[in-house]
Amino acid sequence: MQCPYCHGEMQKGIIDSRGRVLRWFSDEQLERGFLEAFKGKKLCGMASELKAYYCPDCEKMVIDTTDTEPD
Repeated sequence: MQCPYCHGEMQKGIIDSRGRVLRWFSDEQLERGFLEAFKGKKLCGMASELKAYYCPDCEKMVIDTTDTEPD
């Protein structure tokens, strides 16, 4: 896969949750506090893997959130 930022070649891999749930939060959600913690976009659940591409040149990562389990 070509990096959308620097156009270098990306490495295919995974993000591993290692027993924790990974979620993405907007800055606005983080400012609202703890109760927003369950409203973030779930990336992967307990002991699961999420496909990701990493660019070693610009150190960006691209993930596809459609592989995730429903909230």
